Amino acid sequence: MSHKAQAIVLACIDFRFRKGLQNFLESELGLHDFDLKSDAGGVKQIVEGTPAGEWIAKNFEIAFDLHAVDRVILINHEDCGAYGGSKKFVSSQEEITFQNEQLKSAVSKLKDKYPSKQIEAYLARLSDPIRFEKVV
Repeated sequence: MSHKAQAIVLACIDFRFRKGLQNFLESELGLHDFDLKSDAGGVKQIVEGTPAGEWIAKNFEIAFDLHAVDRVILINHEDCGAYGGSKKFVSSQEEITFQNEQLKSAVSKLKDKYPSKQIEAYLARLSDPIRFEKVV
């Protein structure tokens, strides 16, 4: 018996936006049946080309094979501890620009590896309420 998921989602493990993430995926993107992969830093390991990044890619491949997934959604967030938090950046705009570049780089790497997949990226802004801004 084959199971079909609408997407695989890669997001940071940070609890601060878990409920907002669920609401965004369901209400804004219409996703109810999706695979979820959480990793500290979201796309950080993919961008850096680490063994952990390869493990994340292996998870994607499992989702592609077992759940017929064609869509990959990448989500990073501001004030991410895996990147040193907001305090690492001179300004909020510098942090947003950096996170957007991380997401764009990850999308590019994944499109090279999986050209037939739809890949998109969002940045979670930890305001109240939490907002998700499309990057790619």
